[in-house]
Amino acid sequence: MSKSAFSLVLQILLITNLSETLFAQNSDELLSIRTENNQGFVHFYATSQAYADLQVELSILEQDGTTEIEPVTYQIIPARSRDMLFKKIKIEKNFRYRYKYVTGNPQTVRHNSGYIYKLPYGNGLEFKVIQGNNGAFSHQGKFALDFAMPEGTAVNAARGGIVIRLKTDSDQGGDDPELANAGNYVTILHDDGSLASYVHLRKGGTVVSAGDRVKDGQIIGYSGNTGYSTEPHLHFEVKIPIYMDTKTVPVKFKTGVSQTEVPEPGKFYRSWH
Repeated sequence: MSKSAFSLVLQILLITNLSETLFAQNSDELLSIRTENNQGFVHFYATSQAYADLQVELSILEQDGTTEIEPVTYQIIPARSRDMLFKKIKIEKNFRYRYKYVTGNPQTVRHNSGYIYKLPYGNGLEFKVIQGNNGAFSHQGKFALDFAMPEGTAVNAARGGIVIRLKTDSDQGGDDPELANAGNYVTILHDDGSLASYVHLRKGGTVVSAGDRVKDGQIIGYSGNTGYSTEPHLHFEVKIPIYMDTKTVPVKFKTGVSQTEVPEPGKFYRSWH
């Protein structure tokens, strides 16, 4: 029912003439890498618009686009970096380069597995889990929850943090895996380096912006039925970054005055804020 908001993004291939400075830019403009020639060396500079650290791999290739000039270079690009020197290499011929990135920093993540999350909707509301962890429909091998809820229901932050990514312009949704990238979402970076995704929001259904710091229980948007979705619901998952990827992790929620649970499919859960 949902596709990860943290998938790898393959960058554009560019043929770079040694006498020119060219830019390669991601389609969502979170990261750009430019080249500059200086005393026979090509310098690669990275600029990040992201509000979280990015893992980046840079490949420098022969003009045929398949033969590597040297091994792939890996670096962490800090959030909101500008013109950070990524790579310096002596190249005496035309070349291509490409890059890909993943949100999050596996070197600094300190996941707090004991944290108790609030259910991602208003205090006193009760909704059914229609697909749980390792669900057979679209959650195979992952920890994620789908809460059935009417479109336009307020979505609350289950945990505080910084809004790092969002999509709010889609009005497409349906039972088609090709629509996975059409789901509107909000992604929040927590203080321990983990990231939470709230997916399938309605068009225009966000009330936060990238860079905002939100508190747990704060309204961040409104539920919908966008993306790969068979019925109106909210998809929620928490991930931690690993090398050039992320993995989902199980979380517990407050479901009573002194009760915590891992929600199970087929059951209703009342929010206690």
